[in-house]
Amino acid sequence: MSKNLPNIILYLWILVGFNHQLYGQEKLIWHQISPPLFNDFSQITAVGKDSLIIAGNKLWIYHQQQWQLFKPEPPCQITKTAIIGRNQIYVSNTTPYQNSNLFYWNSTIWQKIAHPLANNINDMFFTDAQNGVLVSYGEIAVLKNGQWQHLTPPNNHNLEKVVIFQNHIYTLIPSFGIYLYANKKWFLISQTQNIRELIIRDNRFFVLGNNFLGEIQNNQLKIISENKLWQTVNAIDIFNDK
Repeated sequence: MSKNLPNIILYLWILVGFNHQLYGQEKLIWHQISPPLFNDFSQITAVGKDSLIIAGNKLWIYHQQQWQLFKPEPPCQITKTAIIGRNQIYVSNTTPYQNSNLFYWNSTIWQKIAHPLANNINDMFFTDAQNGVLVSYGEIAVLKNGQWQHLTPPNNHNLEKVVIFQNHIYTLIPSFGIYLYANKKWFLISQTQNIRELIIRDNRFFVLGNNFLGEIQNNQLKIISENKLWQTVNAIDIFNDK
């Protein structure tokens, strides 16, 4: 790991690393957490310094060093999640018709949410219950103040990841790179083709590649850690412990 890694907590697969002042330090202390399931999970989200939610085909909560199955369970087999907080969660599934149902947990019940995408939801990102974005093959749907609208994508290829950062939409298209939507136009800001994850935390924009962890600064990719072991990371979240 690079000693220039920012002052963060990393949740990597089943590992949790704690470091209170990483700048200038070589050593990272890792604590292994036994996962509550044996199959791979697709997302891990910190919802507090000592709490996190993981998503596979179910949702699990880790709190006070114990795992608990999220109840009531979502009314579908989960394929994608967007976790705003413990009481605000979006999940989607894949139907036999290769499209998706979307559900929202409002801290009381799971609500089915109508959305305009014709294809399967590849990824989604929400800033709150009324604002977010969905992507699929050649499609983008933006939720603004509770109303859906289509957005023309950068091209007709598969949009794999999406985030909202500083009120702008960023999407990842494999073999092309990361695109930014600003001033009603798309801009290619990174042509790195091995990026796998886009992570927004504490007003910072991180990316996970096959052999690196990086950060988008001023729409430029800065590598902050290079290591071939990054390719073994199945899910990641980055959380500032201050």
